[in-house]
Amino acid sequence: MLPVSGGSVSLRLSTPFVTKVKNTFLELDEPEQEEVQVARRRCKSAPPAMKDDTAASVAQHRMSDEVAAECAQHEEVLLILPKDILGHDAQTKAQRRAIPAAVELEAFLDLPAMTGPAPRQPGSVGHPDICRRPCLFFNAGNCTNGTACEYCHLPHDVRTPHLDKRQRALVGNLSEVELMNLLLINLQARAKLGGFTFEALEVMEALRERAGLLPGAEPEMPRIPRQCQSKLLYMMQKMSFQSLLGLALKSRYATQAFVEDVSGALARMRSSMLSMASAVHLA
Repeated sequence: MLPVSGGSVSLRLSTPFVTKVKNTFLELDEPEQEEVQVARRRCKSAPPAMKDDTAASVAQHRMSDEVAAECAQHEEVLLILPKDILGHDAQTKAQRRAIPAAVELEAFLDLPAMTGPAPRQPGSVGHPDICRRPCLFFNAGNCTNGTACEYCHLPHDVRTPHLDKRQRALVGNLSEVELMNLLLINLQARAKLGGFTFEALEVMEALRERAGLLPGAEPEMPRIPRQCQSKLLYMMQKMSFQSLLGLALKSRYATQAFVEDVSGALARMRSSMLSMASAVHLA
């Protein structure tokens, strides 16, 4: 309503308003009716109904059976490898399960049924320093060569320690004498740690000759930048005896005669260690 009296306009509000102060402003809010407030209330969903215990137990047992069947299939795939992958006849699952657990473990590890030290085969001699590459068939549980296998049957690290690009460049820039001295220091430490210092004398002598060391003289550490020396020595200490020899055989100073001498000495070293291991086993 806007009644006019005396030239002035007066406003009469029939509906009461609620005055609010918000951000330094006055706001007039019209109160909502009860029906509107009820209509604008937030709906509340009903809680989920509890399932029947019988149905839940049946579903759980069904899921357990499905998981067990799937695991059995995976077990069959792992135990029975296809012939076209490994080239060997695989044992049937029934035959595998007929073997007692203890005997099966001994067969997998290539150990005899009797107690005592395990026989050494050529590929595992000097593990992990001078052994051969891991046997793929043995890792799959399917090596038919047994103790005559020329590859290693013992566990190996997933990643073999090796020098990075900067460290390889640093080693490659050393002179032949410096390189041989550096390798001899680490090879001697590795042989002492593995307990085959005497067996490695012929291999060491081949490197000592290239380093120009006199009999009884100890190798000297070459000059290496201090910021690189600690990391280089740390990585070389983690490398195997055979990996350290590879740095010498792959260097720019390696001649055909040097490679043949070191390779022959390494083969005789393996043969000597195999004979010692066989003698210990027979004793």
